[in-house]
Amino acid sequence: MRIPDHWIKDIVKELKIPIISTSVNKAGDEFMTSSETIDTDIQSKVEFVISDGEKTGNPSTLVDLTSAIAKVTQR
Repeated sequence: MRIPDHWIKDIVKELKIPIISTSVNKAGDEFMTSSETIDTDIQSKVEFVISDGEKTGNPSTLVDLTSAIAKVTQR
């Protein structure tokens, strides 16, 4: 898991336990830019959401390594 230079890394350091996280984007769907646009199916399956405002950057590049040839998807 990557944690960029973000305030959440300080919480992880203080807790001294791993935190498992993921983005909330569904493959093939438009990426979400704020907690207000979280898919209702996803919302019903999570315990809580940490949001620090609308995101204006680009989503992560996806690299599929499940076959012999890597597939790179720029979103």
